[in-house]
Amino acid sequence: MIREQLKRVLRPMLDNNEPVLIIGHSMGSIITYDALWELSYHKKQSGQVDFLSLGSPLGINFVQHWLLSNTERGKRKYPTIHQALVQLRGSRKSNSA
Repeated sequence: MIREQLKRVLRPMLDNNEPVLIIGHSMGSIITYDALWELSYHKKQSGQVDFLSLGSPLGINFVQHWLLSNTERGKRKYPTIHQALVQLRGSRKSNSA
């Protein structure tokens, strides 16, 4: 799985306190979010990650239902190893008059 590959790359970087910036687009933002959540709670990973998501469907209820954190409440619903989470979305302006 792609999530496993991402975690395999991230673990040594986080263990060495290296600066990490992940940019996830669309499905990549979902995979990254789940990987960060899993590293935060199942693996008790330390370290900090800056995470920039572009065109992310993370705000859609259907997508949230399938996240690893979907049954959690409160702070456990969110990864703890991200230092900053920035989501960029385009506007849906209409060109019609």
